[in-house]
Amino acid sequence: MDEESVVRGIGWASLGSGLTCIAVPGAMSRVFGMGTMPRLLRVIGVRDTLVGAGLLTQPDFGVWLGARAAADGSDAVLLGTGILLGRFRRWNAKLAFALAVTFSAGATILARRLAPR
Repeated sequence: MDEESVVRGIGWASLGSGLTCIAVPGAMSRVFGMGTMPRLLRVIGVRDTLVGAGLLTQPDFGVWLGARAAADGSDAVLLGTGILLGRFRRWNAKLAFALAVTFSAGATILARRLAPR
C-alpha cells in the first residue's frame, strides 16, 4: 500500500469518526470512557470532520497530517488528564488514550516522511 492510500484511509477514518461524534456525541463520549460530555464530543467531531475533509481534498498531506497529529495529541492530553484526576475511570478511557498517543505518533511520522525535502 502506498503512502497516499494510507493518508486517504486516515482521511476517511477522521471524517467518519467526526461525523459520528457530531451525530451521537453522548454515545461516543461513553464509548471513550468520558461519561456524558456531548458538547465536547461535538467540538471534537467538527474538528475531526474538518481534518478528514482536508486529508481527502487537499494536495498538501503534510499540513493535514500535522493537524491530525496535533488533534490526536490533544485528545491524549484530555484523556490522560481525565484519567489522572479520576474523572474518566473506565478502562475504555485508557484504551482511547493509548490509541490517541499511537495515532498521533503515526501521523507525525507519516507527515515527516511526506514533507518536501
